Amino acid sequence: MPSALAFVRIRLIRADDAENLASGAMSCEEIASSVTFSESWAPLVQQGETWTSQFTEKPLLSDISQYLKDTIVKEDSEGRIYAILYEVFPEGKESEEAVAVSDRIWAMSLPIVLIDHSLEYCDGYARIIWKREFNKEKAVDWQRLSAVLKKVFIYFTGARKRGLSDSDLLYFRRKLGVTSDKDTVTLERLSNEAAEKDSDFSFWAWFFSICEKVKQDFLPYWEKGYLMGFEGKKSLAKRLLNEDKRFFLLRFSDSQLGALAVSRFDFDRSTG
Repeated sequence: MPSALAFVRIRLIRADDAENLASGAMSCEEIASSVTFSESWAPLVQQGETWTSQFTEKPLLSDISQYLKDTIVKEDSEGRIYAILYEVFPEGKESEEAVAVSDRIWAMSLPIVLIDHSLEYCDGYARIIWKREFNKEKAVDWQRLSAVLKKVFIYFTGARKRGLSDSDLLYFRRKLGVTSDKDTVTLERLSNEAAEKDSDFSFWAWFFSICEKVKQDFLPYWEKGYLMGFEGKKSLAKRLLNEDKRFFLLRFSDSQLGALAVSRFDFDRSTG
């Protein structure tokens, strides 16, 4: 433990404990940590009118036994959402004594998700975004969800000149089986259930893979309009039939994650 006039401690706490702390229903000393960090204390250094703190080594998770219990007890998305609690203790208090002090200063991070494997990266984003935008709502209407998807697309891809159009959002709505703006969508439907009957991935996995692909490989082409984006096969066939020259269209695949589909039609007027 460091010996300093003032110091900060970091802890990882459950989302429900974070809400209770923010509302005043609980105090810092009543909240248990969900994990143990390899380094959780750092001295505060005054630089002019500013106090700063820096860990000598990057804090790493060293004991996750309580986290594992959390995920077993709470199988829903709330069971794996946390916040980092920063506690600043008064001057003249040694760290062992400070734990029992109630007049500490504290702050919290935005919600975070702990994942066990990189394959959970996509799902973790879905839970965090839902938590931030809709809190504990089980279902939200399409109008609200579509507005969030527009913001998420811009954030994930870095697109500034071209976002999602109303036509794109209509395609998403139909893909989720939503018939009107007032119909609701659950987190389960968005990120866990199959996007369509014949697909083996969720709508969110499909959407997330497209965002990643645009950011990594296709952003200039997307912003210049070289990728048409999202359109169903039936409406695409009608567009192709109305043209009198050979050409092809690039759109995002419905059957493969993060892939492009090439739609082409050779129209020969001499054959009828």
